[in-house]
Amino acid sequence: MPPCQPLLGDNDCYQAVFQVIQSVERHKLTTLKTECLMFMAEKTRTGYRVDVREKHDAQCGGDPATAPRLFSYEIDRRSGKMKTDAAAPNGEWTGEYRAID
Repeated sequence: MPPCQPLLGDNDCYQAVFQVIQSVERHKLTTLKTECLMFMAEKTRTGYRVDVREKHDAQCGGDPATAPRLFSYEIDRRSGKMKTDAAAPNGEWTGEYRAID
């Protein structure tokens, strides 16, 4: 599926990315500041997948030629429910998707 364009008028995509940003901040899934994250969204058959990546630039540091994926979210278009493969609150990372709000 092609990437969605939240900044080019795709309001559903914008809402999906906004939900992910709120969830990442609420659950403190990374120690990086939100401005040092990139949210790469694409439409799926049932909703959206949003990859959360490190943003490397003069402000955030790191190699600007890279943008490592930290974790991903899946958002169901109908229910709005989300899942992520980010580490669980106990710090355990399994790579499996789990429900998150």
